[in-house]
Amino acid sequence: MEIRAAKTPDNNTVAIYIPYSIPVKLGVDLSDYDLTLIDLEHKYFAKPLVKPADYGCEIAMYDFNSDALLIAVKP
Repeated sequence: MEIRAAKTPDNNTVAIYIPYSIPVKLGVDLSDYDLTLIDLEHKYFAKPLVKPADYGCEIAMYDFNSDALLIAVKP
């Protein structure tokens, strides 16, 4: 499984490609970002659950079973 991630140089926007519904552990804390999860197959939008952790945060599994794009924007 490959998860791809990219961010802007100022860390204000993060994009993460998730190939299927799995919990994703990140080394950064996204709890203060506005998050949008996009189901790439059906074009559904959702708000993912973010759990803080010692290492950063964990994005919980989502309800649909296809690849998704997570967009995190710092307000």
